[in-house]
Amino acid sequence: MGDKEIKIDYISVTFPLVLQPEDNELEIVMDTVKMISNYLCFNYVEVKREEYSTLRFKYQYNLGESTILRLSGPENDSGYRTCHLELRGEGCRDFERRNDDKTWYDFFMFMLRLNGEFKRIDIAIDDKSGCEIKLDKLYEKIKNGRYTSCFNKPPKPIGFIDTGLSITFGSTQSSTQLCIYDKKIEQLNKGKEVIDDYWVRYEMRFRYEKADAVIYSFMTQYENSEDEIYGFNLRNFAFEQLYGLLDIKEDNNKNRRNQGHMDTDASWNSFLGDVKKGKIKLPDEKEFSYESNFKWVKPKAMFYLLVRYVQCNRNKDDFIYELFKELYKLSNLNDRQIKRLNMFLHQMNIKPLTPEMFLDVRKDIFSTIEDMEIPF
Repeated sequence: MGDKEIKIDYISVTFPLVLQPEDNELEIVMDTVKMISNYLCFNYVEVKREEYSTLRFKYQYNLGESTILRLSGPENDSGYRTCHLELRGEGCRDFERRNDDKTWYDFFMFMLRLNGEFKRIDIAIDDKSGCEIKLDKLYEKIKNGRYTSCFNKPPKPIGFIDTGLSITFGSTQSSTQLCIYDKKIEQLNKGKEVIDDYWVRYEMRFRYEKADAVIYSFMTQYENSEDEIYGFNLRNFAFEQLYGLLDIKEDNNKNRRNQGHMDTDASWNSFLGDVKKGKIKLPDEKEFSYESNFKWVKPKAMFYLLVRYVQCNRNKDDFIYELFKELYKLSNLNDRQIKRLNMFLHQMNIKPLTPEMFLDVRKDIFSTIEDMEIPF
């Protein structure tokens, strides 16, 4: 399987822009731009502010050619304005080239520390030999119904084998999408030089809650610190997920309706490397309740707390200081956040907080901070 390249080829993640009433928005924005560009190892001259921003964000910066940072955009569920970091294909390669001391695992941990929510991640498998199964055979199998997939609707083939064929399962609105296409012809049509005789890409696009679930899967089920670039086993993940999305079947069945009972085609099995079918487990649905909300944020909170604990050199007092720093920030809740807090308290059979009671809670937090002599 050495003739196959597996890569992360697109990342989209949002995180809150934490502003207190007394803060200067532009100063916080500039601090955030500096923090992100420093982490990604971009020089000051490579960071350009755009005159116009997109997607309802107030500020937009280009970091190099293929990384975009947008700031002060739509509010998240907690009432904070959001930032949006987008790494396109070359932006992902940029991260790998510039950061010899970091893996993608490190990047995901960095974003989780910022309370990031991943909105999209693309995983690409580039087949540069076609020795197990070529695109024309794959197309014939799919056209003749010799497959099963997790998608409700049939795929959309566009183009022809000789001039550039693509086969797409799912839509741009789907939480999961699979696109199989002739990457060599696509690159040649863009005027780029291609040295490979054969190049077909299997591109899996995960969006919304599926993107978040993919990251969580990387950080738990596929952790592998021996991988110098990724820090987790991306190869196994990619082939297992592709098999879960698309199963090409043998031809020895005349009844197309019973494909699920047929064996996987031997050439497809060889291409995948005899992996098991992968399935991404989603957290419980985001119902508007304390229990479901806690289950949803718990994986991120767990990683955040663990990172904070290690950063404090496993010193319990320092760790508690860090937690109270966060409580200090969260004590300045707006009316919308307090309303949501009271809704959760009500669901837990706890008396909701009146404005006076909330002020008492703030005093308790500040009093503890003073007693602990925390320097902020």
